[in-house]
Amino acid sequence: MGNHHYQKRPVKVGPRLKDRAVIHEGLNPGEHVVIEGALLLRAEQGSALQKRQDQR
Repeated sequence: MGNHHYQKRPVKVGPRLKDRAVIHEGLNPGEHVVIEGALLLRAEQGSALQKRQDQR
């Protein structure tokens, strides 16, 4: 997505080594995965949804 944008989607995780993991499916080269702070993303998503509903 772009800077400061995120999209929830499934990924297929492969072998893990310490703080790294192989992602077999679900990402394109150069994309990143959020593994911490997901609660904050969910809260932000709810806030954005509320703003859209208020604008109607």
